[in-house]
Amino acid sequence: PTGASDESDATITNGGLEMTQASDPCRARGTHVMSPNTGKYYYEMEVQTGSSYVFGMKSTLRLGSGTSGNEGRYGYYGHNGYKNDASSSTSYGATYGGGDKVAILYDSDSGEVYFYKNGASQGLAFTGVNTTDYQPFVYLDNYGTAPIVHFNFGQRPFKYTLPIGAKKLNSVSLLPNNLSIIRPQRHFDTLLYTGNDSSDR
Repeated sequence: PTGASDESDATITNGGLEMTQASDPCRARGTHVMSPNTGKYYYEMEVQTGSSYVFGMKSTLRLGSGTSGNEGRYGYYGHNGYKNDASSSTSYGATYGGGDKVAILYDSDSGEVYFYKNGASQGLAFTGVNTTDYQPFVYLDNYGTAPIVHFNFGQRPFKYTLPIGAKKLNSVSLLPNNLSIIRPQRHFDTLLYTGNDSSDR
């Protein structure tokens, strides 16, 4: 989920999965960390309203600072389709806005970053991005319509097919060796019985 403890001027609701601009502009960083050489990560953002967004990831530098500064930022800008890093903004892919779903594939082994719009890859955006820890990041700007976005880190089915070898960015996927209790009710159900005053229980 999006980290309410590391945001600026954002209203975050729905368990950290919906973000609305409280003041222009706003930004937030997610809570889960993608470390170098730990595989491929994939997550989506659905645009509800607005047309100006930077969606992607940001390093854990200055964590807790309200995501201020551009250090370690890698994003895909909806207003003009450009890709952004800490020092430059260059032509990259299609623009996106209300009704569109954008996604990121981050390969922490190879250091490659790809973005998608409505299931279509926009191509390789960045290389050599695997020297530090990263978290999901979004920046919302108001160009006439207050922006609202929804996130999917794998807590529900993705709109489009998960890229081969990629994992969801949620607690289940990040557990060691992907171990988890699939049906917890089997381990925490209450055992009921009727006492008969003849058997020790």
